[in-house]
Amino acid sequence: METPIPLNTKPPSLNSHSPAELFPNDYCSVKPLAGDSSTASATAGVCPDINLGTAECDITCSPSAGPLCFDAQQPEAAFISTDLKYEIWAQELVNDPDKDFILTGVQEGFDLIPRDATVLPALTKNNKSALRPGAKEQIEGQLSEGLSLGHFATSTTLPTIIVNAIGAVPKRDSSELRMIMDCSRPFAASANSYMDLDHYKYVTVDEAACQAKPGFWLAKIDLKHAYRSVGTHPNSWKVTGMSWHFEGTASATFLYDKRLPFGVRTSPMIFHRLT
Repeated sequence: METPIPLNTKPPSLNSHSPAELFPNDYCSVKPLAGDSSTASATAGVCPDINLGTAECDITCSPSAGPLCFDAQQPEAAFISTDLKYEIWAQELVNDPDKDFILTGVQEGFDLIPRDATVLPALTKNNKSALRPGAKEQIEGQLSEGLSLGHFATSTTLPTIIVNAIGAVPKRDSSELRMIMDCSRPFAASANSYMDLDHYKYVTVDEAACQAKPGFWLAKIDLKHAYRSVGTHPNSWKVTGMSWHFEGTASATFLYDKRLPFGVRTSPMIFHRLT
């Protein structure tokens, strides 16, 4: 019979990295379930300084080329936008069976599409959900903030990539809206149509419970901007295009997303394997 653990026992330190270190650029709250020690995977780092005025490749491109240089970009030449710090992940995943996939994604950006995929240009108008009064201001604010943080990059000309529709969905128990990409249109030529998705399933509560034993400490971590902490590979940016007419500008601005987007078919699988 297991010896009962006194209620005043201090939980062990299961992770050498504090939540503040793991999530320096995100809001992170830890909700104790049984004890107060976090067992979360390590994520940390600082967004690199991004110069949005020039194309991110080391070949000759015009200052406004932006996504037009996708086919020539390499991971070493492009500015990967991520909050994930490779050194900490490498320490945490020494014995993890999925470490090769995770560490490659942390270092080079995760692949939304195969790196050798050929993508045909497509343009879809933004959804009405993002353009109605009240929503438009929020979406424009999120785009402006993302540009300043280097999560998005711009092109002053129509990029030869897939330009997805921007939509907005309400967050639960909040007046805040979440910006999403509608990557399911146009039919048979959408961003999602280029994505191969192997079968996978989420870990269930029952499976997690089977791993717990007497003396284990459990905790719940809530990330406010979970997907937006994760960078994507430059070869995938050609399917994350967007268009937005910013207030006070004469014409639409074309952008592409360098972080893990909501609405992309492979995003849930990538983040599930990451966590």
